[in-house]
Amino acid sequence: MSVYEFTNELGNKRLGIKGTFNILKTTIKDFDFLKDKKSLNKLLLILMVNIIMPVTVPILNKNITNTGLSLYKSGDNKTFTILFSIIISLFLINVINSFIYPIKIKIINKLQLNVHMNVRSKILLKCSQIKLKYINDAKVYDRIEFLNVWLPYNIGALLMNSFNILTIIATIVSVGILVFLTNWLVGIIIIIGSIPQMFFLQKCNDFQYRYASWATVPNRQRGKAFSLGISSNPERIAYDFVPIIKERFIEANNQVKNEQKELTKKSTLFRFISSFPATVSYIVALGLVLYQIYYKGLSVGTFSLMITAIGTLMGALTSFSNTILSITYTARFVDDYSYLKNLDEELVSENTDIPKNVRIEFRDVHFTYPGSDREVIKGISLKIEPGEKIAIVGLNGSGKSTFTYLLTGLYKVTSGEVLINGKNIEYDPCTLRRVFSCVFQDFGRYDMSIADNIRVGDTNRVITDEEILEICNETGVSNFLGNFKNGIHTILGDMGDEGANLSGGQWQRVMIARALIRKGTSVLIFDEPTAALDPKSEAQLYKDFNTLTADKTTITISHRLGITGIVNRILVFEDGKIVEDGCHEDLISKDGLYSRMYYSQAQWYK
Repeated sequence: MSVYEFTNELGNKRLGIKGTFNILKTTIKDFDFLKDKKSLNKLLLILMVNIIMPVTVPILNKNITNTGLSLYKSGDNKTFTILFSIIISLFLINVINSFIYPIKIKIINKLQLNVHMNVRSKILLKCSQIKLKYINDAKVYDRIEFLNVWLPYNIGALLMNSFNILTIIATIVSVGILVFLTNWLVGIIIIIGSIPQMFFLQKCNDFQYRYASWATVPNRQRGKAFSLGISSNPERIAYDFVPIIKERFIEANNQVKNEQKELTKKSTLFRFISSFPATVSYIVALGLVLYQIYYKGLSVGTFSLMITAIGTLMGALTSFSNTILSITYTARFVDDYSYLKNLDEELVSENTDIPKNVRIEFRDVHFTYPGSDREVIKGISLKIEPGEKIAIVGLNGSGKSTFTYLLTGLYKVTSGEVLINGKNIEYDPCTLRRVFSCVFQDFGRYDMSIADNIRVGDTNRVITDEEILEICNETGVSNFLGNFKNGIHTILGDMGDEGANLSGGQWQRVMIARALIRKGTSVLIFDEPTAALDPKSEAQLYKDFNTLTADKTTITISHRLGITGIVNRILVFEDGKIVEDGCHEDLISKDGLYSRMYYSQAQWYK
């Protein structure tokens, strides 16, 4: 789909003057633009100087011309002194302008950098607070990506243009008065010639905004293709699929390039058309001034003034059109931030009391993922008592991991209730979630030290290195710390020269340490905790299981049924339902799904 066929609530949006003004007020408030008052005061001072110059220069040019002609005719020393003084004044104005311009650019760059950092921080903070369902929604993710790419720059542009418009308006007023006092007809001609620009430049802005909205997906596609092409994944070499990645990258890149080319053609055409009436009005105005010189005896100095003033006024009117439309254009991106602001956040509670002796209950729980019509959890009802050791088993896609997402409140049930000590988890999810410590199947591998990868398990307190080393000893992380000269302070990932990589099994041990470092929790949830462990490490984990989990309720999801021998209850999932519930011996005697799964695995170990 091309840009010009693209339609959505973003691509077709346009704000009026009132809407733009409201957005500007909101932007100043939301992003603390007025915080750096020292820089803003300097900028305002510079803008005041810039306001004086446009009207001063034409007047000085007029006086230079008239005084020069007078000196040529009279040769008077006094006239020469006056001419010299005027030239010095014009020189000083140019020096001042040359001096303050780089200062102005420096201040603007500083303010824009602050705005960029502030905006990205707010986007990151908001994204960290919104519900998980939004992050897993492709359309919402595209909108967030769109904001992350375009919002920081456009907020900076919006605020800077709002300052610049003050200078432009002052220039139009001051130079306009000068032109109208000299010849009102010339002023009217210039203004009339500038009006069509607004319409055509608005069309250009519509195209550019629609392109920005459309380009989010193909830009993300080529970004992912590029990341895959340079990834450390051995499959890209073993299976030689780099050519496929390259083909996808080129396809997305060509799509963007072609649309950019089309956008440039249309924008160039509209800008050319918009400049035509202004050019005609400029020629007519100059002709009128020449007519007055020839027939009305207009002085050469006044002619010089009018030439400069007409050019300045036309430039200011063009800048006014561009800046006003740029403000309304960039305001659209800022308005899109309201979409992100209005997304539901995870509730934050000031309650510091973490429930103890946790009893868990599911009451007729049903769940369907957002954007899907397939029910994943179908009427589950069960109770889990404090201290129970539970294994959840079942085929892929049977709802095991989803069950833990609902239990921890990461997703809201479609119907039914999840209760913690009789309280619905939706009542205070932030507090109730602190009951749990989890190792998810899709756990986070962060580009930070081993110690910090463990510390993120409990960000509510200060965790010392001694405590990190202790948990490393308990979980077997210390077994491979000797491979790294910096021990727990070894940076993981590919960031920098000292980045180190861990094996899948080593990462899994770090994740278990991350879960166990969390204090005050009553329930441990392990989703495939042994999937990447070698048999020896797996056997050691089973041996240490009761020591590590102590008296905490433990829920373990695993396809390896060896874990079922050390738990006292097994839940068998099939097609979103719990079809079997009991201990190992009871389920084996029932000769049901669990029994078949168990003996299917056991035969390979005979």
